[in-house]
Amino acid sequence: MDAILANLPPVTKGWCISTITTAILIALHKVKHINLLFIPHKAWSNQNWRLVTPFCTFGELSFDLVFTLWLMSSSCCKIENQFQTRYAQIPSSILDSLNGRQKRLLNKIIIRNRSLDFFYFFLQLSSSIILVATWVFYKKQILILELGAVLCQLFVYMESKMSPHEQVNFFGLFQFSNMYYPFVSALITIALHARISDMGNATGFARNGTAAGGGGGGGVGANGANGAGGEGGIGGLGYGLIGSTGILSVFRYSAVLVERLGQLFNHPLVWFYLMSFGLGHFWWCSREFLLNGLHYNDNDKARKMRKQTLKKYGVQKFDLVREILVILLLPPWYWVILSKIKQDTRQ
Repeated sequence: MDAILANLPPVTKGWCISTITTAILIALHKVKHINLLFIPHKAWSNQNWRLVTPFCTFGELSFDLVFTLWLMSSSCCKIENQFQTRYAQIPSSILDSLNGRQKRLLNKIIIRNRSLDFFYFFLQLSSSIILVATWVFYKKQILILELGAVLCQLFVYMESKMSPHEQVNFFGLFQFSNMYYPFVSALITIALHARISDMGNATGFARNGTAAGGGGGGGVGANGANGAGGEGGIGGLGYGLIGSTGILSVFRYSAVLVERLGQLFNHPLVWFYLMSFGLGHFWWCSREFLLNGLHYNDNDKARKMRKQTLKKYGVQKFDLVREILVILLLPPWYWVILSKIKQDTRQ
């Protein structure tokens, strides 16, 4: 355990320590596991601690917890070590008004605040998970109890996008690019828990026998029976392919397939990966692709020349997407810092 925690950056270390502490308290029966999980109607009423505790609750001390801590520390640590507020997150009007000395001062502040900035990003990710998990519960009646597992998988996805060509050694059996690791992990998890009714219990959501999980199990049993009939229909297809029996068999098999897909997309494990990959892609795309790449030119000279050219010909351009992303991604204390830096130059 000490080896896992050694040399971790502050936010990652705090997350791991809180997870270990929670596991110890559960093992000592100081707190009940069920009281720490995310149940939306309780979390948003009189048990507000459920908005925080699901991110550091992974059950009691066990080998699974050690593996989870390794996964948390490796993925979150890599992102935190590379994380830094960039000039792309600062409004262009303010950035272009700064001189060289001001930019050097701003750069020193950004480097000094790296851990604080990442903690703000960590809170943003957690808040988005809470909102989506709440929507899934009220819209789909599906409980995602341990939000920390979603956050961990989200970091795995983001880390794979940040270093896509890094080679991953899979238990010494074969190697593949890091960009495929989240999907390989998801496929292995689904393969290990092939029966839909067992998926949620094995991965930490709906493990306490909720109505959503129970209903899913019942639906699978019914589908299994229908599946047998569907296979029989396909078998008969060879005897009457051009007749009405063959056509009915095709429609019957298609109906069973659609029904099974419907059951699949109503299961917690599927929504777990949809949330992890969907939110991970949203935050990566917003920060790295849209804001830092598509809507920003890091060449100061070219950017100022373009601005002067537009002004010369009376063209007013307002990049709405960039402004929204700046408001979303720039830590709020930088508005105060930028204001003070500008005031300092006037003196």
